[in-house]
Amino acid sequence: MNKPIIIIFCLFFLATTTQAAEHLTPYFLKRKLVQYHDSGRYDHEIKHVMYHAKKCLVQQIHNIHDGKKPALVLDIDDTSLSLYHYERVLSFDLTQKEIEFIMEKTNPPAVPATLSLYNFAKNHGITVFFISGRHEAWRAATIRSLQAAGYKNWGGLYLRPDDYHEKSITPFKSSARKLLRSQGYDIIGNIGDQISDLAGEGIQCAFKLPNPYYFIAEDEMSCPFAEDEKFD
Repeated sequence: MNKPIIIIFCLFFLATTTQAAEHLTPYFLKRKLVQYHDSGRYDHEIKHVMYHAKKCLVQQIHNIHDGKKPALVLDIDDTSLSLYHYERVLSFDLTQKEIEFIMEKTNPPAVPATLSLYNFAKNHGITVFFISGRHEAWRAATIRSLQAAGYKNWGGLYLRPDDYHEKSITPFKSSARKLLRSQGYDIIGNIGDQISDLAGEGIQCAFKLPNPYYFIAEDEMSCPFAEDEKFD
């Protein structure tokens, strides 16, 4: 969640698109985002995804051959750790400095359904790895936050190199998964809230979590909240 990847918040995308109704003001859209979260719909949709992810992982464990080791890859921000509190307090319009402060100085809570999947995977002999667009400079803070949220004994933590200059984060994440495969792991699951988390080689249990609050511009994806919600 930082440069050079540009964060574009859904509410501003909706407010500026020519298809948006005149009453879709930033204030109105922010209110709808809060209602979506506080209604329980957001948590319900994540639980629904994780239910199917668990079923898929159990099925794929039995398809591993040639001595491969089963692995699950998780994104961090708004997949494993929830940034919603900070996004809401800052009116869904975070500056780069605010993002850096959150990454370095705070301990965001776990996304409960993801923590449940994490423990489920470990209990089934699946090694869990984190691959994130967070900078390597934030490694100590990221480890602290993950541990504080209840994530323990993961297999590895892969963060964006500080000298990474690609416009897209996809090559980094793909290369990290390739490295895991070279170490004998069969990645049977991959979970993230952005298309870039899942782009690349096919993985049987690849699931995208809902994220109506922002999307990464490189994904060239539409706002999921805009697609699913009718603003009456």
